[in-house]
Amino acid sequence: LDQHQQHFGGFNFAIAPETDIKNVEITVRLRMRIRGRVLSADGTPLHNAQVTLMVKHRDIDDRGRGSGGGTRTLDADGYFVDYVDDGAAYYTVTITYQGQTVESEEILLEEGQRMDGLVLKLGGEPEPTKPDRVVVGPPPRVHDPARFEVARKREREGMWAINPDNRHAYKMIRCETREAAEERAAAQGAHLLTISDKAEQEWLLEVFGKRENFWIGLTAGSKEGKQQWDNGEPITYTNWIAPQAATELTKSTQGNDANPNYVVLVGMTGKWQVARPGSPLIRMTERAILEKENFIIGAPVPEGEVEKR
Repeated sequence: LDQHQQHFGGFNFAIAPETDIKNVEITVRLRMRIRGRVLSADGTPLHNAQVTLMVKHRDIDDRGRGSGGGTRTLDADGYFVDYVDDGAAYYTVTITYQGQTVESEEILLEEGQRMDGLVLKLGGEPEPTKPDRVVVGPPPRVHDPARFEVARKREREGMWAINPDNRHAYKMIRCETREAAEERAAAQGAHLLTISDKAEQEWLLEVFGKRENFWIGLTAGSKEGKQQWDNGEPITYTNWIAPQAATELTKSTQGNDANPNYVVLVGMTGKWQVARPGSPLIRMTERAILEKENFIIGAPVPEGEVEKR
């Protein structure tokens, strides 16, 4: 269906009398949309509430802007759905209810994408600084055109990306050391990346790229000898560069805390590798991925947790 036709697309054609047309192929593309939930100040959803919803968009190349909206009725669980037909752009959603207004960060949607995890909370205190923008990674079966890659690479860093499967938020950061990455994660109420399954890792590499190496939240050879992530989560999935690397998790590092063996996700191969002290891999790893659960847009930032830029 032609994306430049009306909202639902379509085309006209004629069939001659007594003529059969066979093997017709019709490609159906999902409409781009933003699906979100509106919460009151105490965190409960607005049930069947009538709100004013406005959606602004800004072209990726910043050549055009627009807005639209009107009165909407939320469903019984506080959800709304807004279909956007302006193509790849930055979108901002504003909700007004009984004199209270909350606005989302800019949401980067590329062609064919949907965002289904937006949460807007009314009554939060104003942010002291402009909050992070949110970018949604491409769906697993939709590959974005190459012309957007430069824009994605420029805008991706410093933005939280929401995984539609687990609703966790992720951000890629630059860091000189793994310790520095841990400090920045703690300052933002997050932790270094944990990977629960193959699908999650594939999504991460699709969003943040396969040309970099990333520090993840795993230390080989914990004192307790337990197979778990640094934040305490159990290990349910691994992707070691070699089977013997897994044995590093059970080796004791007692007495060598100054030089722990951290683990790196190698983007080019998708494999995990232990970065031992003195390894060239340490110098080659300048990025980390942070992870945060319960990422709520509009929630006030606790005092002392606002990241300095």
